[in-house]
Amino acid sequence: MFDFNDIFANEIILKRNLCLLLPSSIALILLALKRPSKKIRVGAFLASLWVLASLVPFQVLVNYFDWWDFDVQKGTLFSIPVDLLFAWILLWGVIPVFTSLNLRLPIWFILMLVFDLLLMPLCFPLLKLNQNWVIGEFLALFLCFVPAQLLARWTIEERHLPSRAFLQVICFSILFLFVIPLTIFEQIGGGWKVLFLRPKWLNSLTFQLLAIPIVLGLSAVQEFLESGKGTPFPYDAPKKLVTTSLYAYVANPMQLSVTLIFFGYGLILNHFWLFFGGVVAFSYGVGLARWDENQELEIRFGQEWLNYHKVVRQWLPSWRPWHASLNNKNIFPARLYYDEGCNQCSELAHWFEKRNPVGLMLIPAQDHPSKDLKRLTYDPMNGNSDKSGVCAFAKALEHINLAWALIGSFMRLPLISQFLQLVSDLTDGEPRQVCRRTKTLSNTTNIDN
Repeated sequence: MFDFNDIFANEIILKRNLCLLLPSSIALILLALKRPSKKIRVGAFLASLWVLASLVPFQVLVNYFDWWDFDVQKGTLFSIPVDLLFAWILLWGVIPVFTSLNLRLPIWFILMLVFDLLLMPLCFPLLKLNQNWVIGEFLALFLCFVPAQLLARWTIEERHLPSRAFLQVICFSILFLFVIPLTIFEQIGGGWKVLFLRPKWLNSLTFQLLAIPIVLGLSAVQEFLESGKGTPFPYDAPKKLVTTSLYAYVANPMQLSVTLIFFGYGLILNHFWLFFGGVVAFSYGVGLARWDENQELEIRFGQEWLNYHKVVRQWLPSWRPWHASLNNKNIFPARLYYDEGCNQCSELAHWFEKRNPVGLMLIPAQDHPSKDLKRLTYDPMNGNSDKSGVCAFAKALEHINLAWALIGSFMRLPLISQFLQLVSDLTDGEPRQVCRRTKTLSNTTNIDN
């Protein structure tokens, strides 16, 4: 007599092997034949990270709506077979990037949709499709495949810098805050249930403390984007050396942010291995990453990097900022233009003056060299664009000390700055035309420390 359980088991093993072997073989063949450039390999890697980061939380929707089930008990991550997850990464991340970037993304979407609609029913009994599974497949392509390919294409073509930086932030946030902890929980034990066993006030307090390294990381990404014209990903790095904002206090705010988040996560969830993740992140940062990055930055930026590296510590933030104008007379301090005819603005300038900001000049808007102003305006004097209103105030705060810099960094974050500007406009902070005087700049207050 035939044992149907054995037949099903053998068929599942066979199909698991085929699902892994076929995409792997195609990816290796494309790698050998096409010999993709470094940019294309970087794009494919980022696309793969997005597929991994998005498919795992997407499984929450799959389980909730019961679109499909995997008949697998071992070797899973959040009920997804790890080998199938790897195959998915190759199919939706690597292979389309290696195959052709000239093929428009809507065509790739249709091809992948047709391919999956034909292939997924053939994966039975490994994959059991339930009612409305086509809806789940369509959403998976839309949420996992499309952003992955956009991220790859924008990175390879160096387009849409804010959008690709945003996708990177989402991707790495999901990996660090969800996928890695989930992997640890499934292999070792633990989970988020411990949060429901604590008083709400304690959870609220701990998450507010965790917000500090989160703001530190997000602000560092924003400064990479605005001042450096690059992203946090090492192979899509800034074109200019970033030494402003929180980088004026510590050289590695992003690595420091990740380390503190893991430490905080481990303490909040009472999990040793999450806390140990912070140790690993710190060890990597002070070891391999520090050695490699220092060498690369010295090659790329030369004396500019050496001047910065001598003063600003890698991990331990300084209380007062460093500014390039302190060591180089050819570099000018930033400028904050205020309306001296406005009592509130003049008081604000006096407030800054008393706190002795580093690398900042306070100048009446009437003495702006080229244009009439409507708001408080911050000119970084390094070729980057001016900031106005709330963002100008926030940038100026970053010249005082670390505490004010963290507040200013938070105020400048997207959505936060727009909301604060709206509140300011509604409370008598709307734009007012300030006409320039014809004379040259004379009455300036240079407040370098």
